[in-house]
Amino acid sequence: MNTLTIHVLAAAMISLAVVGCSNDDNAAAPDAGDGSHIEVDGPRMKIDCIPVQADAQPSPVSSLTALTTSPGGGLLVSTRQGELLRFDGASWRKEATNINLPILSIATTGAKVYLGVGEDYAVGEQQGGLYERAADGSYQLLAQVKDHNQRNASVRRVLADGSSVWAFGDKGAFARFDGTKQTYLLPDESLGHRADDAKLAAGRLYVASMGKLYAGGAHEPLQLVFDPTSPSPPPWHAFGAEKSFDAVAATAQDDVFVAGLDQTSSANTPFIAHFDGTDWTISHTPSENVRALFARSATEVYASGANGMLLRFDGTSWKPIATGISASIISLTGEGTGPLYLLTTEAVYRYDGPGAAPTAVYRANDKTAP
Repeated sequence: MNTLTIHVLAAAMISLAVVGCSNDDNAAAPDAGDGSHIEVDGPRMKIDCIPVQADAQPSPVSSLTALTTSPGGGLLVSTRQGELLRFDGASWRKEATNINLPILSIATTGAKVYLGVGEDYAVGEQQGGLYERAADGSYQLLAQVKDHNQRNASVRRVLADGSSVWAFGDKGAFARFDGTKQTYLLPDESLGHRADDAKLAAGRLYVASMGKLYAGGAHEPLQLVFDPTSPSPPPWHAFGAEKSFDAVAATAQDDVFVAGLDQTSSANTPFIAHFDGTDWTISHTPSENVRALFARSATEVYASGANGMLLRFDGTSWKPIATGISASIISLTGEGTGPLYLLTTEAVYRYDGPGAAPTAVYRANDKTAP
């Protein structure tokens, strides 16, 4: 297994440690609470605080990029301009991040919050990295994730549990951070891959990347489990060579869903496929491109996509859910048996289950709470 040293902001060989919201040049570095942040010797960089705004709905923001459930309930929603919004079930407030790049992913575990930050379509050296919320509420750069050529990579997906954080960046920069070191999850030949989606389910990682599916134990290297372009593809595969994967969800090793496009013809047909531990089958061919998959159980799996598409799998078949939404639903999340939350680039919606219609709980660029 290859390892590489965590790279934290450096200039002229002088490491800079962010000390959060303080005007005191001698202020102590914040403690993350569990010792998982990086301790760096050297001068500290002072960052002034941006006051937290509290209101029924914060002032207008740029387009929305990601959402997840937040510690203690509620939601966290990020934007393309590096903003972070927190919803407690009744009201929204904007948290200061001091990040001026798109926040592409959010992960929480316990009281910890991690952000994947980066540029959408940059090539070569990229800005961004893995950020962590410190005990004082500030967000600090935890690590700049490097590819195998030691170039910074945008972090598109972040996952976390009680002992590790996983950052999935461009150019094969898939890494696990355990508070001490960063460990590659893929071999050198995986250069050029990006993570289109990643999920942590039943103690295992599942990563959809450029038409391939990787899986592995949460603290093990990833293994390629499906490669439709291989000269000798697995005998159980049910796909042609020209397919892309855009989303993944799982409840167990024998209950894995992937969604993407069949590109064997100019039609680019959307599909959802299922792996039962032995065989792959095409589970559904939806009418729209799938942008997100979310699994609560083997009998409650959701798929969302273009033109407000929302589907539910009940263990037997996929059924459409009328949303009244015209925009693409790019992300789904929920906690336990509670509401399902839907994200578009312009709004957050709450869906309470059969018989209910999704209702907006937040609209970007609108000062009036819905």
